Formats: sequence, structure tokens, C-alpha cells
Amino acid sequence: MSYRAKATLAAAIAFSSFTVWAMHSNQSAERDMRLLLTFRLPCRKYTAKRRQCEEELRQSLLKRERYETVQRVGPAAACNDGTWPESPAA
Repeated sequence: MSYRAKATLAAAIAFSSFTVWAMHSNQSAERDMRLLLTFRLPCRKYTAKRRQCEEELRQSLLKRERYETVQRVGPAAACNDGTWPESPAA
């Protein structure tokens, strides 16, 4: 084979090898990003739901404080006979 033919063959092999490597690298990066998003999105939904629940709890506590300033608040449930248990003497 002539020198030019060998150079052309070497260039074609190098170009093909680089193309295969670049495509493999690109596909691996896309796969990693897809997996990352698959695991990250549920986590974001969980933290958003948690923040919402914490905000609702904070608002509920504020409402309870306002209510307690107006009226005495007993325990959460009545006794079995339907009466409220006595609160400890203050």
C-alpha cells in the first residue's frame, strides 16, 4: 500500500473511533441524567408536600392560640361517660 492509502486508512480509523467514543459518552451522560431526574423528582415532591404540611400545622397552631385566648380548651377527647375530665388546678 502506498503512503497516502495508509494515511487515509489511519485517518478513517481514528475518525470512526472518535465518533463511536463520542456517541457512547453522550449516551452515558443522557442515561445518567435520566436516572438522576427519576430519583430527584419524587424527592422534590416529598419536600414540597412536607413544607405544605408544616405550613398547615403552623397555621393550625396559630388558630388554636387565638381560640385559647377566647375560650378554655379541654383535652382532645371526652371521657367514656361523655364528661370532660377535670383539668389540674392552676
